[in-house]
Amino acid sequence: MSKRYVQHYPVEEYEGDYDVYGDHGDDEYVEPEPVRRTAPASVHLVAIIGYVAGLALLAAGVAAVVYALGGHRYLEGQFAVDLSAVTGAGIAVGALLVFAALFTLAISRKLQRGRRWVRVLVLLLAAASIAHTLYTGLFAVGGSNVLLGLVLPVIYVVLLNTSAARSWFRRHTY
Repeated sequence: MSKRYVQHYPVEEYEGDYDVYGDHGDDEYVEPEPVRRTAPASVHLVAIIGYVAGLALLAAGVAAVVYALGGHRYLEGQFAVDLSAVTGAGIAVGALLVFAALFTLAISRKLQRGRRWVRVLVLLLAAASIAHTLYTGLFAVGGSNVLLGLVLPVIYVVLLNTSAARSWFRRHTY
């Protein structure tokens, strides 16, 4: 590792028994923190969850498009519910799911690469999801399982706020 040269501003004289700038002189060599090539485990875990969710969305989107384009002929009678209403909007729903999948995969990759704005975006989306889940759980008519809706957003918030994750997004160190 190379050392970088740090030059301090001129020391001003103060009255007292202590040295304001510590016990080092005007010029010193500061050992920089090692730059890492990979993200910490907490960021990898959030990215892996995002990859799995993106692949699931992609599979659902492709299935919706295939079903809308004629796959419903082969699946009639296989399900207990009537899926005939899906065929009209299947292509639009499938395209939306494919777009969401590609967006999720891109966000997960940028998160793993250490982009600060993606961390902020994921934390904001997690906070919005927590607020929405709590609101619908407390004020909506009918029973809903609030705990299941809180699991992933809380995991995201906890894992992206570890000291290693914050350091990774700030300076690519941990």
